[in-house]
Amino acid sequence: AKNLKQLYPEVLAEDIVVPLSRIPATIDFIAELERKFGVVIVPFGHIGDGNIHVDICRTENDRSSWCQKCKQAVDELIDFILKEGGQITAEHGIGSLKRRLLKKGLGEAEINLMKKIKKTLDPDGILNPGKILP
Repeated sequence: AKNLKQLYPEVLAEDIVVPLSRIPATIDFIAELERKFGVVIVPFGHIGDGNIHVDICRTENDRSSWCQKCKQAVDELIDFILKEGGQITAEHGIGSLKRRLLKKGLGEAEINLMKKIKKTLDPDGILNPGKILP
């Protein structure tokens, strides 16, 4: 069997987590996003614990158009899963691509606590400087 990266020139990989009871609604919503934006979206993963990998596959030649569709689809997906009691990442973490979404998934208190922990463990700011937390 071929993997998605063999079938498509580019794949944007997201990972979200939702309560188990919200998996069916989340899969339905992903199908709606696929129709709305005209992209191929493949949900898979560790669904038994609510962790859903969401791969958005590029099928068009216009990469900038696809990137814009991905951004809009991801924003709508994140809004949906937060409303459903989920979180913006499951096992992959925030990373530089999801940095802009961190404030949606966490409040200021949580982000400030993360900054304090970072400062305590990395007082000189030499570990991944400016990567996630300014």
